[in-house]
Amino acid sequence: MDELELKDLISRLTAELRRFQDEEYKILTRVFLKFSTNLFLGVRNPYVHSTAKKFYQEVKNKPIDELIDICLGLMDSNVHEIKSVAIDWLANAKKLYREKDFKTFQTMVKKYISDWADCDDFSTHVIGQYLLKYPHKIGETLTWCSSKNRWVRRSAAVSLIYPLKRGFGLAEAFVVADALLLDKDDMVQKGYGWMLKEASRNFQMEVFFYVLEHKDIMPRTALRYAIEKMPGELKAEAMKKD
Repeated sequence: MDELELKDLISRLTAELRRFQDEEYKILTRVFLKFSTNLFLGVRNPYVHSTAKKFYQEVKNKPIDELIDICLGLMDSNVHEIKSVAIDWLANAKKLYREKDFKTFQTMVKKYISDWADCDDFSTHVIGQYLLKYPHKIGETLTWCSSKNRWVRRSAAVSLIYPLKRGFGLAEAFVVADALLLDKDDMVQKGYGWMLKEASRNFQMEVFFYVLEHKDIMPRTALRYAIEKMPGELKAEAMKKD
């Protein structure tokens, strides 16, 4: 797709999304995603997803390289809803992922993620799906823990949620938790806490003992997330102050 075709696609997507604009929701989104550098149209998620599905018919048969390039163009728009369309399209193409696509997906995380909504959507539905297909690449996400970018650090944790739900990636999850344990950013704390919570579904006692070992220094925000799905007696033990 050349530059003019891409501009036309973005223009038509924008026009369609504007049909569902909600100014009150736009204001609320700006408050809710207060750190975001995105632009917002003010469209609720169900309408964004239905628009993505409608327009996906135009691109679903394109080669994966071309689809990725189109999605990079959409991400470059810096409009929250347009970026969400791109993430939907990439998620829909998960069966076409190749091992080499990790480099491009990593670039997207570092360049285009600017709030927790972007981060969680892309990290679970794209990176997470990629790691299900290429689990040996999980180790490459661990380097994100040292990034200066809060969203890249959060992505290191959130990207492991799908693998953890499938019963693998626990060792890497603990490496991420160790690296982010004392992170002062609450968005990162919530991210690795969420990761541990999802890990506890398949590895309850392993996560419980990890929390017990670190509870004296683990931020309470992360701790509460991590034990959320545990039985009451385990929660009480984890929250007990020595």
